[in-house]
Amino acid sequence: MSATERARLVRSINPQLELVEEGSRRGVKVVWARRGRSGLTLWDGTGTWTGMPERVEREVYGGLSEADQDRIEAETPTVFASPDLAIAWGFEQGAFQALPHARNAYDKLKRGKQPKDVQEMARLWVSDVQRWLDEAA
Repeated sequence: MSATERARLVRSINPQLELVEEGSRRGVKVVWARRGRSGLTLWDGTGTWTGMPERVEREVYGGLSEADQDRIEAETPTVFASPDLAIAWGFEQGAFQALPHARNAYDKLKRGKQPKDVQEMARLWVSDVQRWLDEAA
């Protein structure tokens, strides 16, 4: 399975979590949630992860209606956790006929623009995907 195919599979999973450490404390960072809140870190106060799955569920989805979750899922990303996730997102938007085409467009954009950070690359990529969509319309 290619890295981009794996990224497409990961995008269908909700949420993507990362274990983090800061000094002596451990936590769970919500890197991305397809239909919930992202970017938050939940620290494990017990040292045993007790109750963390329930806490993650509550913090990511708590209070969100189905309409809220639909809106979150449809939002344009402002950052991607990896190039493969960015490429998979561009492909899923319908801007490219095949994953290799999306990867080539992403790599060409990155080489040509040489962004200074992931936020700039995300802005460039979202804009480029929109350009491809506009040209196809």
